[in-house]
Amino acid sequence: MVRRAVATVILVVLVCIVLLPLAWIALSSFKSRLVLLASPPVLLFTPTLENYATAISSHGLISNVVVSTVVALVSSLVAVGLGYPAASALAPMTRPVGRHVLFLILTTRLVPAVALGLPLFLTNLYPTDPERMKDFFMINTLGNPREAGYAAVSLMCGGVLDAFPNLEVFLPHAGGTFPWLIGRLDLGIKFSGELKHMKKPAYEYLRRFHYDLITHHPQIMRNLIDLVGVDRIVAGTDFPQGMSVKQPVDFVESIPGLTHREREIILSDNPARLLQISTSLDH
Repeated sequence: MVRRAVATVILVVLVCIVLLPLAWIALSSFKSRLVLLASPPVLLFTPTLENYATAISSHGLISNVVVSTVVALVSSLVAVGLGYPAASALAPMTRPVGRHVLFLILTTRLVPAVALGLPLFLTNLYPTDPERMKDFFMINTLGNPREAGYAAVSLMCGGVLDAFPNLEVFLPHAGGTFPWLIGRLDLGIKFSGELKHMKKPAYEYLRRFHYDLITHHPQIMRNLIDLVGVDRIVAGTDFPQGMSVKQPVDFVESIPGLTHREREIILSDNPARLLQISTSLDH
């Protein structure tokens, strides 16, 4: 009974957090301009339809709303109309055929990035199989790095990196599990028939990726630099997430054995090169 009451209270609080900003926006639409701009905000006011009258009488409002509605409906219908048959056709495909089709879809989406020389920034939304990681905050501490490993291995073994040798790929969470399992992946390529298509060892793909700072451990970061090279480390922090690197400069300075120039490379040169921008530290 107590647990249900607590759950109800938490649910009500969450609903209020979501709905109160929307309610504030809706109420503000009934305020006069003077009240709307008042500081501090006015909570008790006389409602007015002044804003709605102004919006309706403005030139082109109705036509803009109609055009936006038509575009939204047509694009949704086209997307569903084409996407549903495509998904129905792909779902029953046998594994080898489906893999080739999915590879074709993925590579066509990568063409703009390759053609323009733009980096591909990867990040996961939610880790897969969350039920197994529901305890002890594992969904973040283990789940997110694992997803980065999935992405790296999929791009490597799926042939994407070979098909696009100039594609720049940025891995979050310092590459996650990928760099630390490279020996196991190398052995898997030699051992498994599923990986007989691989022409190079996994180790040779380490420097095909860029890695951020999110190890939260200076010595582990040092080990990663030794493994992939300082030119592949980029000052990515995952800010403003709770598990982000809050002070990236301080963190880079805490990495043992780095020279001043190597710190500049991580904090300035590598991000600038990846994003194709100039910096005041360019030499």
